[in-house]
Amino acid sequence: MKGHRSKILFAVVSVICLATHNITMIVLDFLGVPLLLAIAVSFGIVVSIGYAGHSSLVFRQPMSFTAFRRYILSMVMGTSIAIPIIYCWKVGLALPMWIAAPAASLCTIITNYLLVRWAIVRPTIVGE
Repeated sequence: MKGHRSKILFAVVSVICLATHNITMIVLDFLGVPLLLAIAVSFGIVVSIGYAGHSSLVFRQPMSFTAFRRYILSMVMGTSIAIPIIYCWKVGLALPMWIAAPAASLCTIITNYLLVRWAIVRPTIVGE
């Protein structure tokens, strides 16, 4: 990522994704949707928004199925970190979702940056 503008755009796309995720989780929890289903719904929404934003705005890379697959994989890795955190805070500590979801998001920001950069900037290998 080169330049100050790219860092700002990364932050903007990330904030949009985090806000979308947290709002989705809070609303679905309020509606009584089971935790794992809420995470899956949020994942589907956020991964679509994030890939489009990071590819086109931040890294200025053409969107491709291969990069999208890598992006999904990177988000699965990041989500696998967030799920136990949300579960422990929501179920184990009985914290409300409006605390548990944002706290888990904060714990995964750096990991997500590294994974997103790998997914989108990594050169495509022929046949991949």
